[in-house]
Amino acid sequence: VVSDATDPVAWLGAGLLLASTVAFCALLARGRSLAALGLAWLWIGFLPTSGLAPLLHARAERNLFLASFGALLLLASLAPWLRGRLPRPAVVAVGVLAVAGLCERTLARLPDWRTSQALFERDVAREPRHREGRMNLVLAYVKQDRMAEAKRQVDALMDLRRPEGWSSYALDASLLETACHVNRAIGAEADTLAAVEALPPDGGVPQMPGFHACFARSLESLGRCDRALPLYERLFALTREERFARGAERCREGPAAP
Repeated sequence: VVSDATDPVAWLGAGLLLASTVAFCALLARGRSLAALGLAWLWIGFLPTSGLAPLLHARAERNLFLASFGALLLLASLAPWLRGRLPRPAVVAVGVLAVAGLCERTLARLPDWRTSQALFERDVAREPRHREGRMNLVLAYVKQDRMAEAKRQVDALMDLRRPEGWSSYALDASLLETACHVNRAIGAEADTLAAVEALPPDGGVPQMPGFHACFARSLESLGRCDRALPLYERLFALTREERFARGAERCREGPAAP
């Protein structure tokens, strides 16, 4: 993920876009409409999922699916040029190899795309730092009431909150809120408290209301109303939701039993 305009990767991307624009104009000028269409299709198919605006994943092979048709059009546009320079069987072989390559990739990856769970289990096994994949697995396991598996993924996510040299679109607020809810569901509120004390959240109550709402309940369950009460009060001041007023009242009356 490029976050600085001076990063060479950002300039490389901009240069590639400029060079493609020049090539597109040149192809049109020479009457190579199929090649121009293929080049334009590459960019049209890729730009919506290029990461210029953050989406679910910084990198995902599905983002290349639509753009790949442009690459095939470019390859098809070479057929007249190849026909005049290679024997006919060789030109046919190039086409067969292109289709065979696509078939091989389809056979290799199609079983993983049966469900989101199957896909991300494979991807996480291949790249343990894939935080977005782990988040999807937590949601899938919770829906299936497989809380032990969800807890394992949550613990891995807590270890990966700020991995060295690794970027992703999984926000700290989302990681902590997901972990908090899973820990509350299995009575492991102390794990959430330990994670927060080991690495404080990126933001306060206004920036992370969902997490702090869950965290306040966890603190109350642990008998830590001294810390839960100010969170409830702040949440109520921001949202005016009665549940937070009731939580604050419970804490003023006395801490809940751990």
